Amino acid sequence: PLDGWIIAHPARVGDLHGAMAGVRHDGFIGAVYRRFPFPRDPEAFRQKPDGNKNRSVVAELLEQWAGPRQIVLSRPAGIDRTAIDDYVFDAPGFMELIAYVDRGGLPRWRDEARPDYVMVMTAALSAGGRLRWPEVRASTRT
Repeated sequence: PLDGWIIAHPARVGDLHGAMAGVRHDGFIGAVYRRFPFPRDPEAFRQKPDGNKNRSVVAELLEQWAGPRQIVLSRPAGIDRTAIDDYVFDAPGFMELIAYVDRGGLPRWRDEARPDYVMVMTAALSAGGRLRWPEVRASTRT
């Protein structure tokens, strides 16, 4: 299990595209936007590799919109599937998810610079080793 958060109702998540356009600031995404406005130019919108320096501020915002929850990551022996709670991935699908995180999602990482926790994750997976979550978690702390 991993420490995480759940936003129980989809409307409480907010509207990323509306926030990026500067027209809708609802839910958690809207609260983040009000604290850290997105650039007006969509091409300038990038994931920040040093974004963990704002982690405590974003965690405070998240407490208003979500509840803490243990998220279970599992891969049963002998089954070529990985599950993150109720979401189940076959091997190619899980590797696509890892590649998506590695490139910084749809907006990509600013200057293609990945944060330490992504580097730890991809290095462990590339080496065929198991991820050691305490090591990944430690790399997200400031």
